Amino acid sequence: MWHASPRFGHALDILSTVDMTRGLWGEVRVPVHVYHSPRDMVCDFTGSQDFVGVVPEGLATLHEVPDGVHGLLNDIPTVRDTVMLDMLKSIKLILSQKRFSSY
Repeated sequence: MWHASPRFGHALDILSTVDMTRGLWGEVRVPVHVYHSPRDMVCDFTGSQDFVGVVPEGLATLHEVPDGVHGLLNDIPTVRDTVMLDMLKSIKLILSQKRFSSY
């Protein structure tokens, strides 16, 4: 989770990392929860949909945050709090599942 505006070089590093790892997305073997707002004007929501679509079935969950924008953790307090509570709920669920109890 990033909490500040990236410098140009950092943004390029992020984009190149996404491009380099795109072919590996189908090899994810741990639960992944993606929180994204369709109103995000910085990162296209379809990128999150694409990612969740290639992660092995049952491991990825896309949480659509309709009232959010780009920085969900720096967003409107009610949106931020809702996202954080949902993240904690998801973490507790993952930890309660026997197959992931070693995490």
